[in-house]
Amino acid sequence: MEDASAHTNDGAFMDQWTYWGGDNQMWQVIAVGGGYYKLINGTSGKALEIYGSSMDDGTNLDQWTYTGTDNQKWQINDVGGGFYSLINKNSGLAMEVSHGGNTNNSTLIDQWGYWAGDNQKWAFTVADTTPPAAEVAGYTNRSCYEDFSSTNAVDSYNTHTGSHTFYPLTFWSVKPMNPDQMVVTNGCLILGGVGGGGICTAYPSGGTNYVGKAYASGAYFEATISFDPSQVTTNASSWPAFWSDPIEAMFGAWQWPGQATNYTHSVEMDFMEFNPAWTSGNTNIYSGTIHEWYGQKPYADINNGGESGANFNNNHITVYTGTDWTVPHKIGCLWKPWTASSAGYIQMWFDGEPTTDTVTWTTDTIGNPPPNNAAWQFARTDQSHFLPILSTGDICPMKVYEFQVWQK
Repeated sequence: MEDASAHTNDGAFMDQWTYWGGDNQMWQVIAVGGGYYKLINGTSGKALEIYGSSMDDGTNLDQWTYTGTDNQKWQINDVGGGFYSLINKNSGLAMEVSHGGNTNNSTLIDQWGYWAGDNQKWAFTVADTTPPAAEVAGYTNRSCYEDFSSTNAVDSYNTHTGSHTFYPLTFWSVKPMNPDQMVVTNGCLILGGVGGGGICTAYPSGGTNYVGKAYASGAYFEATISFDPSQVTTNASSWPAFWSDPIEAMFGAWQWPGQATNYTHSVEMDFMEFNPAWTSGNTNIYSGTIHEWYGQKPYADINNGGESGANFNNNHITVYTGTDWTVPHKIGCLWKPWTASSAGYIQMWFDGEPTTDTVTWTTDTIGNPPPNNAAWQFARTDQSHFLPILSTGDICPMKVYEFQVWQK
């Protein structure tokens, strides 16, 4: 589906055309609450809608400046085989290719009562475009991309042979997940659901060596995920999460220079953790935080949840009311290192938009512990090589549709 002839004016109709990568054929899907989404065109920046808020079969779809009316909101339903129906909130009718599914270029897109015809089924394909967060940072190189179109995406049997994007998490002597808890099917990874566990982008290969990828000097990390929040119990020992630890710390103690032997210092970035116990059961809130671990066991922890002298307390991220976690959402984290002219920071992103969860540091010169309220608090981030990790809860499977990393 495209904005016909790449018009930028309100009222321009939508049609179908062979895909050629034009911005008018690209759409940003953004949650607006209550299980509905707006679709914003890549050329015009306008929203897909039912023309004139009509309730009638056969009414064409057009674009209009987004106003938040119900005719601009869409429910996206999985109908199997990698396809989805799009149901308009105002009319309750389905988006379709008109004239019974005419296959010709320039055939208009209209609405009709849903009857499960192939012309009413749509696939979502991630366009090879830079995410907004990466654009903000000037990160134009996609260092890693995985859409789980191949079972080779995950080394499910922990063979350490061949080329894979993800491997069972085995650092810290963690027991790897069973192969049947890492299933790639129909462009989706179904992760866990029995006993928890996780995957990461590398595995230890002896000593302080590893095989795979860890990321340094700034990056934008993003995973597209879904899960059923009703399966996340408040007393669970693990839960759906997308996070990262430095490879330096995963091999054991990362020594704090000038301190006693085994006095460690590292930073952990938690892009998303979903545990209702932390939010009084509010499913419109998830946690995104950054931990600064230091000392000798048991380690001290400073994080942006306000513990132990942190400068920040914005780790609870509130999203749209009625957010439906059973449909895909993009969870992102932008990391910009400190420079002589700008502060270093991380900022969490949700569905292509920045959240209020930002942590900054204003120097890269790390002093003596403790780091409480120091200008260099969390600056250890810039000295790290981060290993992205996807993990899930004891009885809660998590689906992963896409993973990508952008850097300079």
